Amino acid sequence: MVQRTETPETDTDNRTKHLNVHRNGTKSFFSQRESHLRMQERKERAAAQVSSELGSTSMNGDADVEVLDPRLGHARCLVNELEPAERQLELAPAAPQQEQSDLAKRIDNIERRVEKLEEKYEKMEEQNEAIKARFHSYEIKLAALARLVVTFPTGSQSDQPGPSST
Repeated sequence: MVQRTETPETDTDNRTKHLNVHRNGTKSFFSQRESHLRMQERKERAAAQVSSELGSTSMNGDADVEVLDPRLGHARCLVNELEPAERQLELAPAAPQQEQSDLAKRIDNIERRVEKLEEKYEKMEEQNEAIKARFHSYEIKLAALARLVVTFPTGSQSDQPGPSST
């Protein structure tokens, strides 16, 4: 195995040369990084310009749009949030009436459910009463059978079927 006798300085220089010159003709790492940084600066400047324009103009004459971070595009997000809020304000006078009708519908639904449950409860009570009456009649019949068994003895032990002792 061949040992490298290069100093750290020459090793770094060789890596830099290798990164600057590629076999397939693509841009080197450093030139890609530089173009990326230039593009990022252009984006930041454009976002700052948009944010300054949006921040200086007032929407509806009252509220200024506050830009949180121009690089992340929050100005556009705030404008998008403002539009639905304006629509809500336009619809605000109609909202309570709509809410009242929705509540009335919910109340009607609940009342119908309560009525159905009351009817179901009444049917269950009727069924319960019928079951109690049947059970009571079975108790009476069982008691009568028990009296019959007591009044009519089965006889002696030898008369009963079973294993014989002989």
